[in-house]
Amino acid sequence: MGGIVYQYGGALPLEATTYVTRQADNDLYRDLKAGKFCYVLNSRQMGKSSLLVRTMKRLQEEGVHCAFIDLTLIGSENVSVDGWYQALFYELTEQLNLDEVINERQWWREREGLPSVQKLKIFLQKVLLANIFEPIVIFVDEIDSILGLNFPIDDFFAFIRACYNQRVDNPNFNRLSFALFGVATPSDFIRDKNRTPFNIGTAVHLTGFQRDEVEPLLAGLEGLEIANSNEVMGKILEWTGGQPFLTQKLCQLVVENKDVSVRDLVQKYLIDNWEGQDNPEHLRTIRDRILKDEQQAGYLLQLYQKIIREGEVREDNSLEATKLKLSGLVGNRGGKLEVYNPIYEAVFDEEWVQKSLNSLRPYSESFRAWLKSKKKDESLLLKGKTLEKALDWAKNKNINFEDKDFLAASQKKQREEELAEKEIQAELERQRKEKEAAERAKVIEEEAKVKAEKQLTITKKRITIFFLLSLLITGGLAIAASYFGKKAWKANQQISAIEKELKTVTTLSQELANKLYDKGKKEEAEEALKYAGLYFQIENTNSNRSMLLAATAQAHQHLEEWQKAEESIKESLALIKNHINSQDLSDETVQNLVFANSIQGNIFETQEKKEDAIESYSKAFQLLQNYPESTNTFQDKVPILTATQVELIHRNLFKLSPSNKVKESLKEHLLTELDSLMKQAKRQAEEHNQYDKWQKADIKAWQFILFIAKGEEQSFLDLEDVQNFSCPDFKKLDELWVKNSNGLYGYSVQKRRLEKILQAKETDVKKLWDDVKTGKFVEWDSTTWDKWDSIYKEFGDLVLWRSEGKWMGYRDIFKINLMVSEGHLPYLHLRWRRLFFRRRNIRLQGFWRADKPRHNRDGAEGQNELRMVTESSPWNPYRQQPIQYFLLVHKCRV
Repeated sequence: MGGIVYQYGGALPLEATTYVTRQADNDLYRDLKAGKFCYVLNSRQMGKSSLLVRTMKRLQEEGVHCAFIDLTLIGSENVSVDGWYQALFYELTEQLNLDEVINERQWWREREGLPSVQKLKIFLQKVLLANIFEPIVIFVDEIDSILGLNFPIDDFFAFIRACYNQRVDNPNFNRLSFALFGVATPSDFIRDKNRTPFNIGTAVHLTGFQRDEVEPLLAGLEGLEIANSNEVMGKILEWTGGQPFLTQKLCQLVVENKDVSVRDLVQKYLIDNWEGQDNPEHLRTIRDRILKDEQQAGYLLQLYQKIIREGEVREDNSLEATKLKLSGLVGNRGGKLEVYNPIYEAVFDEEWVQKSLNSLRPYSESFRAWLKSKKKDESLLLKGKTLEKALDWAKNKNINFEDKDFLAASQKKQREEELAEKEIQAELERQRKEKEAAERAKVIEEEAKVKAEKQLTITKKRITIFFLLSLLITGGLAIAASYFGKKAWKANQQISAIEKELKTVTTLSQELANKLYDKGKKEEAEEALKYAGLYFQIENTNSNRSMLLAATAQAHQHLEEWQKAEESIKESLALIKNHINSQDLSDETVQNLVFANSIQGNIFETQEKKEDAIESYSKAFQLLQNYPESTNTFQDKVPILTATQVELIHRNLFKLSPSNKVKESLKEHLLTELDSLMKQAKRQAEEHNQYDKWQKADIKAWQFILFIAKGEEQSFLDLEDVQNFSCPDFKKLDELWVKNSNGLYGYSVQKRRLEKILQAKETDVKKLWDDVKTGKFVEWDSTTWDKWDSIYKEFGDLVLWRSEGKWMGYRDIFKINLMVSEGHLPYLHLRWRRLFFRRRNIRLQGFWRADKPRHNRDGAEGQNELRMVTESSPWNPYRQQPIQYFLLVHKCRV
């Protein structure tokens, strides 16, 4: 007996003297001998494989034909359906000596058109049962290893069930039985809820070692003359709970350390530093089985925590209870779940549970409290930085439903609070705007009254003077009365006109402006007030009256009051035409004509009167062409027209009636506007250290490029656009950047900075620049793209588009000191990883358009208020944008 070695880990050999025979040995042998289908489903290292080997040996000795299939040997990765079933087929033919009956390869190939599981069924019926007339048992071990196959395994277990059901129709199947072994439950076998569950067979319960079963182990201790071997064995079982692996291991430790107590051996070799000395792996297997599925781990830990706190928990056959039992950590004793043994309780204690929960989620305390409140206590939800960290932690993790619910509830709560705060601020802002508007309207009304009273006083004085003069000169009462009557009539006409204008000013500044505010159209309301105020700055009476009517028409248009808009614009145009002197048009009159015709064109366009709209837009455009000085929006004039309104006149006319003349005029206007905007941006940066106007210039430059390329039909350029791009226009744009930034910005500047990076690189990297210049980058593979991305990140670092290894947000790049960052702009179109570009229904100052909504790239209709592209595949047009522009820079030699 002195040579006895206790074996732990793996199946015990048939000759091992320390094999412990349990009740399961007799149950399994008896049931399989009786022809039953059986399954032994339990946690790892409980002796399933050793039980299988011995039962198979006993049956073979009784004349039963047995085949043993270890599913881990077939594999579970990169295995096809047919390949997997074919491997089973080969194992069966070889182990049951049927390879002498059929040519396996030829037999399988001849049935190529059949489903794999059908081939296996035919083999059992036509070959196996037709050639073996004794009982047959097929042992299948490690069945849990196939639960993760990349194809459904329901068919395999349904096939086993079908073999059992065939016994009714085909008595030969009574000679065939299956025995399944693994770490699973019958419900895992057929997961499709539309199929009949795996409801056949007899479960054989494999328990831990009982005190009256361990004679083989005790014999080993006695043979080594260990004092009080019975007592020592009792302590071993007390610590291990009869768990086979731990019992065998602890027996071996006792043999190797005779003078050390069982308690001390457990503490030193099993509990202390357990993760470092757990060889062969046992405790780590339990840990990993509990924590590997992040979606379930939280539930398992919470149930286990309840068990260790309360000592026992009633078994409810829940999914969590089943998985916890399959881990081996807990067992069912008398209908109660308990920790399986004191070793597990010491290793997987409360501290370990808490640490594991915290590692699972950084918000575990709030989460558990929230669940305890039945998800009702919103004060426990996350917010701010805590929520950001939680969402970052949850990213790319397979978290469970409760976690998703908690994070979603937190996000919803935060959005509601942010929205409430925004609504409060918006309400305060609305009240402030309304107050300012009311005050401005009041001032406008007072100015109108003063002007009207002044005009009435002058008129009355004129009437009196004319009356007296007519009396003195003519001496005739009849003549005086006649003359006085005519003057009184004219005076009444003037008074009526003044009162009408006053009413129009009041309508525009109060009634219409308030309506626009109520509909959330703040900019349009501000615009209405602006034109009401301009009324008092224009000296020409006819000009200010026509402007007032045109602005009123525009306000009605914003409110979709089409009939009133038409009436006002017609009156405005008629007033101008009745008093116009074609030989001497003032700046105000010309701007009024442009303004009124553009509004009329927009009304016609909305009503789908295309020809009328073209005529009105054309009149406005022709005035811009004939009177460039009067309509120059970049000079200090009375601002009836704005640069944006002039731009929209061009765009609307070009959309309805494209012509090169309109396009060229718009290009010139955009460049002039961009030049003006850049000058303002430079002054703002130098005087106030602010850069938001540079951002506006950057966006405007990008819009210019898109318009030149394809009329802004899409928010990126492709290779064809670059090849056909107008180099003179591109050079003008670059010159504006360079001129207005003192040489800091521009495409030419960025080209120099990129070439400086490439000069320091190896030859194969330098070749990338040649590919860019020749357009060969379209042939790049993923590896070459990665090289380019590396270069582009370095370029981003150099021009300060990246900070701390990350790309900055578009708005953030305008928050640093731009006047010391060479090549920092232009930016908008040069970032492939996250390209922001605002695409709107065009609603520019002074005008309103109802374009058809754009379509997203997936076909869905929407406004695309803010587009963010994150795709990084080589064919993605946004990823190619930087290269497209460097190619354009090279092509145009800027």
